[in-house]
Amino acid sequence: MSSRQLRASRELAPSVNQKTPRGVRKEDREAGTRPGRKESIMNHRLLAAAAAVLAAGSVFASASETGLEYRYFDSSGVRIAYLEKGRGEPVIMLHAGMADSEFNWVQFGVMDALAENHRAIAMDLRGHGKSGKPHDPKAYGRLMARDVLGLMDHLKIPKAHFLGYSMGSHIALTLVADHPDRVISALFGGPTWIHPGQDLEPLPSEEYFSKMNDTVFGGRNDIKAVMLSLESQGDWAVTEEALRAAHVPCLFIFGTKDDNRKHIPDLRRAMAEHAEFVDIEGAGHGDAITHPEFLKAVLAFLADRTASTRRPI
Repeated sequence: MSSRQLRASRELAPSVNQKTPRGVRKEDREAGTRPGRKESIMNHRLLAAAAAVLAAGSVFASASETGLEYRYFDSSGVRIAYLEKGRGEPVIMLHAGMADSEFNWVQFGVMDALAENHRAIAMDLRGHGKSGKPHDPKAYGRLMARDVLGLMDHLKIPKAHFLGYSMGSHIALTLVADHPDRVISALFGGPTWIHPGQDLEPLPSEEYFSKMNDTVFGGRNDIKAVMLSLESQGDWAVTEEALRAAHVPCLFIFGTKDDNRKHIPDLRRAMAEHAEFVDIEGAGHGDAITHPEFLKAVLAFLADRTASTRRPI
């Protein structure tokens, strides 16, 4: 990582490890997030996820360098890109905002590791990576989850495991709530739970996004498309009743310094015996994926829930 990128990561993520987010009381953190409570879902700490990854010393690797080739399909007029490797039960990976499949899943070896025993599929969310980037505000929200179902139909996959990170976790959670019949299990890295009617604060400025894009991502993002996708978060809201009724095995992975840990009590209550939780000591929201414990937890959870590797009872 260059000294310029390191300076940028520190400047853009000054409070990634802050113990309590501004405006969140300690008792609210302990009791969980309450519907309708005003909270910044995508504030500077969450937007600094990529900066934290760079600060951890990651080296970006492209799909072509690892022998992977992007494929495409049409989802209601938007071209969606995806990578595929391996055989077995499918695991569909959904990356973080401002990232893409290469950034989250290829460079940290997640895709290669999953492909040893699974059909590993990484999709670039619309507005990101090599997928289409519409500038219509109505082109995002739950349509991003519909793209995942479209990919499954395109590949003739009736059910799959899902692995989401940050924004990707949002989308995976809507799939669990809306389409539990298509989900074998779901794994979430640093997720936020948005409740119906929750009052979300505005995003940071376009200048902030542009600076982050230029200094961290080398100008790879279409800023307008990224901001539109993030502004649509209110459409990803799911009810506690839907999650409780889903009966989908879920794994929630949080760094011990991730502000999104405040959602754990609510998730534990809603998912009950269907949820497992793993802590990554010392990790924040953005860099949890860089810790070996992240991949270890993912592989262990899937091993117990994959037909070909499931342990006999």
